[in-house]
Amino acid sequence: MEYMDSDLGAGVKYLHDNLVLHRDLKTSNLLLNRRESSAVDMWSVGCIIAELLLNQPLFNGDNEIKQIDKIFRMLGTPNETSWPGFSELPEAKARFVKQPDNLLRKKFHAEYFAEYFMPTLEHTYGCNII
Repeated sequence: MEYMDSDLGAGVKYLHDNLVLHRDLKTSNLLLNRRESSAVDMWSVGCIIAELLLNQPLFNGDNEIKQIDKIFRMLGTPNETSWPGFSELPEAKARFVKQPDNLLRKKFHAEYFAEYFMPTLEHTYGCNII
């Protein structure tokens, strides 16, 4: 907690210095446990880019179960190979659609990402999302 206030302030200052406003700053949006990683932020970045391209929410579910169902239908249903330990999660016993394939490439053409987003993502984060 000692450094959190200065880290949070520095992060918000960085956003503001780069003309980015975050409209949803609140304690419930801070992930404070060590089990999370920067991957959760990369997930958010990907969803934001997709929603900007689509001009609509990518996974628009009315509740958590419908939200997860939409994610699985687009990205494929996890299994022990793609997500070791998935079957042991508390809600993994729910009856989700069995979608074996990731359909994201069908929704978004790789050429568009390669031209507009990949140079920035690779330079900034060192990752390739497609």
